[in-house]
Amino acid sequence: MTKTLLIEIGVEELPSSFVARALEQMPELAKAALLAARLTHGEMKALGPARRLTRVVEGVSEAQPDLEEEVLGPPRAVAFEEDGRPKKAAEGFAKKLGVPLEAVRIIETDKGAYAGATRSEKGQPAMAVLGKIVEAVTKVQFQKTMRWGTGEYGFGRPVQWLVALLGNDVIKSSFVGYDAGRKTRGTASFRPMSSSFQVRTATLRRCARCMFWPTRTSAETRW
Repeated sequence: MTKTLLIEIGVEELPSSFVARALEQMPELAKAALLAARLTHGEMKALGPARRLTRVVEGVSEAQPDLEEEVLGPPRAVAFEEDGRPKKAAEGFAKKLGVPLEAVRIIETDKGAYAGATRSEKGQPAMAVLGKIVEAVTKVQFQKTMRWGTGEYGFGRPVQWLVALLGNDVIKSSFVGYDAGRKTRGTASFRPMSSSFQVRTATLRRCARCMFWPTRTSAETRW
């Protein structure tokens, strides 16, 4: 089963050049984070009116696959004595992987012999790891960073809210003092909007012609 991932950072009005920079970076940030989290996904979209940066990822898997991989450690001479007894390096390698010392073995490669072991990891539900994806998407590098509060927070412009959803479930995450929720904000002429993906995107398209990635047009409203 898959669901749609929606991340939205609400901000004070951003310059158009800042929006363009964010739309260029957000897809790559999200792709790298999803790959590291072992979550498959489908199409990605980035939307950027001046007061919100939105990341939409279709077809995100609801759980990681189980992992089983062979991991190489230090060279054999560093990890084992000549008679095969493990050295401290082998013990440290086993501890790092979370496997018993007896699971560390010698693996022959084209580059020589190394200590190695098989690491197994049970896949987690997507909701347990998606907080890191939200964190990754917030790491946009703007031309200039604005700081507010006592100076501990920084972004292109002060952040006003954070939405993070997988389907209709709120992802446990936070950014610059804001916990993720399911409500966004409109202008004074609009009530706070529902957070369901279908309603959110339909409302965005009615209310503003946004900048899109990879095909972008200049924002025509300040919504």
